[in-house]
Amino acid sequence: MKTFTKTYLVSGLAMLFHFVSAHAQNASLIIGSGAYYVGGNSSYSVIAGDIRSDGNINSTAGNNFSFIGSSQQRITCLAGGGCSNVFNSSVYNTVFGNVNQNNSSGIRIESNAKVLGLHTFNSGATEINEGNYWLANTSVTPFVSNNNTNQFFVTTAHGLLKRSSLGGPVLFPVGTAANANNYTPLSLAYGGTPDNFAVRVLDNVYFSYDETNGDPGTVLVSTKSSAFVKKTWIVNKETPVTDFTDGFLAKAEWNAVNEDVGFNHNAAGIDRNHNWIWFPQNALSATTGAGPYAYDAIKTVTYDNKFYPYYPITVSSLVNPLLVTGLKLTASLGNNNNVLLNWQTLTEVNSNYFIVEKSLDGVSYSGIAKVSAAGNSVTTQKYSTVDNNINVTAEDILYRIREVDLDGKTSYSNVVSVKLNNDAGRLISIYPNPALTDIAVHFKNAAGNYVVSVLDNNGRTITQQSITISGPLEKIAISRRGLAAGVYFVSIINKANGNVQTLMVNVL
Repeated sequence: MKTFTKTYLVSGLAMLFHFVSAHAQNASLIIGSGAYYVGGNSSYSVIAGDIRSDGNINSTAGNNFSFIGSSQQRITCLAGGGCSNVFNSSVYNTVFGNVNQNNSSGIRIESNAKVLGLHTFNSGATEINEGNYWLANTSVTPFVSNNNTNQFFVTTAHGLLKRSSLGGPVLFPVGTAANANNYTPLSLAYGGTPDNFAVRVLDNVYFSYDETNGDPGTVLVSTKSSAFVKKTWIVNKETPVTDFTDGFLAKAEWNAVNEDVGFNHNAAGIDRNHNWIWFPQNALSATTGAGPYAYDAIKTVTYDNKFYPYYPITVSSLVNPLLVTGLKLTASLGNNNNVLLNWQTLTEVNSNYFIVEKSLDGVSYSGIAKVSAAGNSVTTQKYSTVDNNINVTAEDILYRIREVDLDGKTSYSNVVSVKLNNDAGRLISIYPNPALTDIAVHFKNAAGNYVVSVLDNNGRTITQQSITISGPLEKIAISRRGLAAGVYFVSIINKANGNVQTLMVNVL
């Protein structure tokens, strides 16, 4: 077969019909804004590079796209750098008839794409990254030749695998990586008016999820329990429900390596998440199933009084709701050289007591007070205490609350920082704060050797460096790269005397 090394470019108001290529080695199809690629029945497009489009690809159900590259091929935007925030859009400007995946390195979906016919896994996996991949064919199963080892859909970011008019049980063959251990498919059935559903799967189980995109928070449920399958499936129903007794039937499948050590095969079920709480659905029962994914559980998931567009579910052996209970702490500097601490919970089950913990460096915490908990409550509970011992030299004091259950399990609140009113004599300071660019740490008449660390809101070390300050006025730069928006703490340890100064910085 003759080979080419060219890129096919469609721009302006051009329209390309029945595009047929030979083996176009490393060639990409680029479609500019306002341009149209039109593929009719029995037409073929053989692509070895990427599809980069800000225009439109309009195909009929009989059109064929064959991906034959030797490295992963992307369906992406014109710039080729990925497409942000397209997963929550209803716009699908890329419409294929049939997709034939003949690339062992797979293809990567970065822009919303719709398939009217079949997606055939001849080789490799399909990574769904930022764009949704909509399999719209309802007359037959819209994917063929898939397997449970390396030919399925891998979700790696916000994008979801979408299927049309879901009524009876349909399979979403998804996983978090293209190997048998991470193949964790989900089957859904819906008894209401048939609707479009979409799914993505994440590694691990968390207490909270962003209802606008399904992203997990920062706190793992392993702080409270070891009875979970360590996967979260995010389910999206296209038409929001209005009846909160509505629900869908979910069948989750996983591998033995995905389970916590405390997971019980004789008593398992689907859980749903709402406001930091994992609620078991229905009675628990024994798991069944065999194959590379060894077990499954089938339960009905009901919506609650606030329907999330992106609805998190998982599998566990929990009998009662797992509660971190919306534990939230606030703190403020008082008028009498003290710190006022207030926290609340939304719900409590078998809670025993709270320990108020304090830190000067963001790493080491010590308990300063113990407060009894309500035990069991379904209403908001409020607590408070005062720290009267703040005669310290640190610029900020950090606090958190550790909640202890009757069974000894613990969970933590957010970390808060209280800034002391002694800035005039500060030898070390941070600028800018909030930070949009790199963070500068200023040293004024503070010659010496220091260890400078950046910590996240959970006290984990992000970066660390040793520095020497020799002049009367010096500064060092901490790179903004890799720091997501949020609150961080810069810990500065003087190697000579061990003094620690902790500065809070808000990264935008």
